[in-house]
Amino acid sequence: MIPEETDDVSDCFLDVPVAGPSKLTKHNVINEAVDGLSRSKLAHLISSTLTTSIDTMPSTLTQTITHSKPSPLLALQPQTENEILLMAALRESQEINDSLLNRNIALQAGNLLDEVYCGNAKVALQTQETKKKKVTGTLPDGLACVLTADEFFEAWVDFEREQRSEAKAKETRKDSRAAWKEAKAEWQ
Repeated sequence: MIPEETDDVSDCFLDVPVAGPSKLTKHNVINEAVDGLSRSKLAHLISSTLTTSIDTMPSTLTQTITHSKPSPLLALQPQTENEILLMAALRESQEINDSLLNRNIALQAGNLLDEVYCGNAKVALQTQETKKKKVTGTLPDGLACVLTADEFFEAWVDFEREQRSEAKAKETRKDSRAAWKEAKAEWQ
């Protein structure tokens, strides 16, 4: 039986039964995986909404990793050719386990460093999102200043009034600072 032509080749295999005790199709398995993921701390990965800096980042689960002791069987002296082959296979297996253990340690360390980096990036993003930017020529909400409706005109007048009062306060502080320096110089 040949499946109908589709744009996505993977769609052809979604209704194929999955090997195992149950008669689930791949489509059902994928749906169950998505449902399970949506109930976990990683639900934001499959969410249709954009991730913001307020969203919590899932933490890395680490485990203490200990190096295993070499097998006492490696100390035995092989007597037959079969034992020699088995000892070589045991040594090779021990080397593979050691390299996988070292790789696991490196991956855990990388995950922890990534978590620290992402945490710092999240803080920087939150700071950038909350920082107010004042740009001359636009209203405080970012609308252009050429709008002529009464509400826009009033918002622009309020914005300019606020700008003038801030400039005046800054000038007053500057004058008082200069007067204080002058008084200090006279006193000395």
